[in-house]
Amino acid sequence: MRYLNKIINFLKARKYLFFLPILILGILYLHFLHSTSFSFTDAYNSYVRAYFLDKNRLLYSHIFSHHHMLMVYLSYVIQKITTPHDLYQLVLYHRMFIGLFSVCMSVVLILKFRWVGVWFVLLFELTKYYLFGNLFLAESLVAYFLVYMGGVALQKALLRRSLSRVDIVGIAISTWMIAFLREPFIPIAGILFVYTFLDKKYLKTKIISIFGMIVASIWMIQTVIWEDYFFNMFTLNFGGYIQEELGSKGVLGVGILKIIFYPFYIFIGGQNTDFRFILLLISCIFVISIAILIIQKKIYCLPFNWSYFGIIKY
Repeated sequence: MRYLNKIINFLKARKYLFFLPILILGILYLHFLHSTSFSFTDAYNSYVRAYFLDKNRLLYSHIFSHHHMLMVYLSYVIQKITTPHDLYQLVLYHRMFIGLFSVCMSVVLILKFRWVGVWFVLLFELTKYYLFGNLFLAESLVAYFLVYMGGVALQKALLRRSLSRVDIVGIAISTWMIAFLREPFIPIAGILFVYTFLDKKYLKTKIISIFGMIVASIWMIQTVIWEDYFFNMFTLNFGGYIQEELGSKGVLGVGILKIIFYPFYIFIGGQNTDFRFILLLISCIFVISIAILIIQKKIYCLPFNWSYFGIIKY
């Protein structure tokens, strides 16, 4: 009876945990509804590259790719474990992996950030389909890691809350995963990593975490031929693809200002759609939070707040 009372008291103090079963079932159901839709976008790249990996071809040497290798390796593992017999099963198994991953990360975010985590999961899981968040894409995974890192950084900046050992390991894993999932997010992940690690508390745990990241990175790079990896990832990306994207899509100049000030730009620009209404709602929360930070004279928190809402909007 004593242990039962402890469990009851534990749940009473954490009422948000009662939402977990509903959220888990809801997330899985939504992913199942979209699991066989043949909207691939870039997901097929990982399917095909993983298929040829299984034929003893080498990534970057025999298989072209201008992205990091982790999504391809994940697809390879999924195909090895599930052995899909047709295209429908191939798509289904990858989509359900994203569903299970979403459930796991949603649980982590709710346990870490409590009611804030609950509201984020509700908003994100119901709207991510507008931006292909249910597909087997690196961005579908990166979003959760960045939200976790941004949330921990905000807790440290706003609440002066020190990191726990679990947070340190979580930040290290998140940074490493982002680095090998999607290259454009490396700068913001690096900034959040440095900020959260900038104190001497649990220094031993931090050193071990950094050492683990280095060893894992070396192992990952050794799975490919360095010269071919460098040519695909850096020479082709920076020498051709990125320059073309910057020039053709108007990212330079005014375009970069739109990206930075997008939470404000959305009030005057964009098409009138249901998703724009959601972005306007998030922008209103963003503007209110900015005003609160200024009133409370917590100007130093503005960069983290700006980055965090940018991550959510992404």
